[in-house]
Parts: sequence; C-alpha cells; structure tokens
Amino acid sequence: MGEREGPSDSTSFHVLRARTGDDSSLAWIVNRFTPLLLEQARYRIGAALRRRLEPEDLVQEVWAVALPALGGLEPREGRTTPVVLKFLSTTLLYRVNNHARKLVRSREDADPAWGALPAATRGAVTRAVGAEGHNELLSALDGLSDRDREVVVLRGIEQHSNAKAAELLGETPNAVSLRYNRAIQALRKNLSGAIFDELD
Repeated sequence: MGEREGPSDSTSFHVLRARTGDDSSLAWIVNRFTPLLLEQARYRIGAALRRRLEPEDLVQEVWAVALPALGGLEPREGRTTPVVLKFLSTTLLYRVNNHARKLVRSREDADPAWGALPAATRGAVTRAVGAEGHNELLSALDGLSDRDREVVVLRGIEQHSNAKAAELLGETPNAVSLRYNRAIQALRKNLSGAIFDELD
C-alpha cells in the first residue's frame, strides 16, 4: 500500500524534517507518540518494577535512546507511522528488560544519551510526559476496559500480529480481532485525527 493522503503524511513529513535536526518536528513527534508510550509503559512495568520505576521516567528513557536513531528509520511500503511506533515500542520493551535485569538505576544516574539531546527536545519530552493527566488520547485509552486496553497495546502499539496477540492473550484470533476493532472504533469515535487512523 502506498502513502495515503491525510494524517499519515504528517508523521512522514516530521520524521523527514527531524532527520535534519529540526527541533519543532522533533517536538511534534514526541507529542504525537508519548501518550502511546505511556500506555505501553503502564502495561509493561510489572509489580516489582512499579515500586521503583515510574512510567513517565521509562518513557523519557525511551526518547533519550530513540530520538538520536530516528534518522535511520525508513518507511515500509510507503508508511512511516507503523515503523516509528514499532521502533519506539521495541525500545521501551528493551528498557523494561534492562531494568528487570539490573533492577533499577537510581534517578540521579542519568542516561548519557539524555544529556546529549538538544535542550529544546529535552524540554518537549518533559512537557509531553508531564501533560499525562490532561492528554485526550490517554483519557480515551483509560476509558477502555482493561482487556480492550491490553489488546490495543499488543496490536496497535507494539504492532504484534493478530495471531501473536491471540497467543499472548490465550484467546482465539477471531476474538482478539473483534475486540481490537471494537476498541479502535471507540477510540476513533472519541478522538479527532487519532494516531490509530495511521496504523491501518
């Protein structure tokens, strides 16, 4: 499938500009994808880590690692959003696993990559993460049932295939597909220009 007109073009445009170091496009990307990363972080941080690791801190780590690598991402079949989201979600999973192996580093022990980001980008990440309670997308995700939110994380954010999500959830592929489609329809109904429009 080729590049479509509409919201999907926005991600391609800003990724292209971000590759040249454009701070406003970097901030746009951070604001666009942070709510989904926060939802994935909430889902993926287990009970043991939850006592020591805040989802917001994990998302900041993800951006610190991911933003310098953004320029190396190439569209797949003319589409950029699924590629960026898959990369970010894989980075988040890596960071979760890293914390699980090493327990948790203290907040004072900052990731070197974070300090290397442009100040304007660090500010955008901080603002995007700090706006959690006021974010329209997070509110819509919070309005889903736990089971629907879980399938949105696995299928929409982590980009697992329907068969893989069904395996992880212990359900039939048909049940997962129906639940995912219903959840996405609910999100689209409550959100204008939702990022999920770019993932089909």
